[in-house]
Amino acid sequence: MKKIQIVPGVAVSELVLGTDNFGVDQAGKPEDLAFELMDRYFELGGNTLDTAHVYGDFIPPRRHVSEKTIGKWLRSKPSSFRRNVVISTKGAHPLPGTPITQSRLSPDDINTDMDESLECLGVDMVDIYWLHRDEISRPVGGIMETLAGLVEAKKTVCFGVSNWRGSRIKEANEYAEAHGLPKIAASQIEYSLPQVNVDVIDSTLVVMDRTEFAFYSETGMPVFAFTSQGKGYFDRLKKGNLDEKVSARYTNAINARNAKVMDALCGVNGLSPTQNSVAWLRSNPCFEVLPILGCGSVPHLEDSVGAAGHYVDFDLFEHCGS
Repeated sequence: MKKIQIVPGVAVSELVLGTDNFGVDQAGKPEDLAFELMDRYFELGGNTLDTAHVYGDFIPPRRHVSEKTIGKWLRSKPSSFRRNVVISTKGAHPLPGTPITQSRLSPDDINTDMDESLECLGVDMVDIYWLHRDEISRPVGGIMETLAGLVEAKKTVCFGVSNWRGSRIKEANEYAEAHGLPKIAASQIEYSLPQVNVDVIDSTLVVMDRTEFAFYSETGMPVFAFTSQGKGYFDRLKKGNLDEKVSARYTNAINARNAKVMDALCGVNGLSPTQNSVAWLRSNPCFEVLPILGCGSVPHLEDSVGAAGHYVDFDLFEHCGS
């Protein structure tokens, strides 16, 4: 699997394994399944685990379950195995039970979450540390100073942001350049071939649109795309098993038109709808896109990873950069 260098010393596999609800027994991915998924992903050539301090928190009573599960998996490996793993984790998310808009980007919030994440993961340093949400009212300078402190303390190699608008990233990196600080190296936003109906999702999520596409095209900043398979929309549509939630999220005129193109493409290249959806993201000619794969089973993982190395005509489909 191709590796993409984010910063010196951090080379990320082109397909990233998402670990939300790893270790969650009910309505999640129990520990044994989580271990199977991570083992198989690495066997297939992947090297990057994307997690978050809050993953697993929303199914009580346990906290930080996914990070702890990754930590336990790492401890089951030889100590030398750690150098093969790129760990990407996120912090400063609103606490469970509080409004999703109640941001936590104070220096104490960021530093506390980082230290707790290192303890849960059982490591001294992570490769990429992300802020999970933005707080527009908070001046960006203090945030960048805090993140720079994490790099200086060797708690992370580099940092990124999740669900930040391009305009805010631009402001942050201009501050970093003016003050001799490390810059935001990458961004995580929702991005998939199936176009999402933004009125039915969490308002704090940032979705790729024309404005964001233009920003990433101009700067070339790498995008770690979450919900990259679009909840399997095209595959479910073809099989006639769309559930109510996925239907509400993705049923629209653009996806109806793209579904016809997808059927034709699958007939030509022999890939599954999910593989073509992931390959489409990797085919972006304007900036690097690293799809984060959310998989509920090993066969699902194998199907998604089957997109590695495949490329399609990016403009074959209607999209926000058209």
